[in-house]
Amino acid sequence: MYDDCVSSRALDRLFDALKSIDRRRLLLLLSDHHPEVDAAPSLPEIAPENGDYTRYVTGMIHKHIPKLADYGYVDWNPAERVVRRGPQFDEVAPVLELLVDNRERLPGKFQ
Repeated sequence: MYDDCVSSRALDRLFDALKSIDRRRLLLLLSDHHPEVDAAPSLPEIAPENGDYTRYVTGMIHKHIPKLADYGYVDWNPAERVVRRGPQFDEVAPVLELLVDNRERLPGKFQ
């Protein structure tokens, strides 16, 4: 039973996706987003308020969003710079909920 869980490629993708604070932040924002009511967030809307905006956008466009899109967690429209939940978002959603529900118990500042 545990061997199946530990060796799962889907689980490896999930932990890889959550490894970066920028990817976690984006996934958490999308988990709070209700596509039937809200417009999809654009890249400028999800950028942190402090920090180098150009560097952030470059990293998101060339590294983080493509990785999440490869995993199917997001759909990315580069022309509009809009990110939406992807077809595999339901794989990561329960873990995001678990993290949010237990943020007080996690080490450091959870984002």
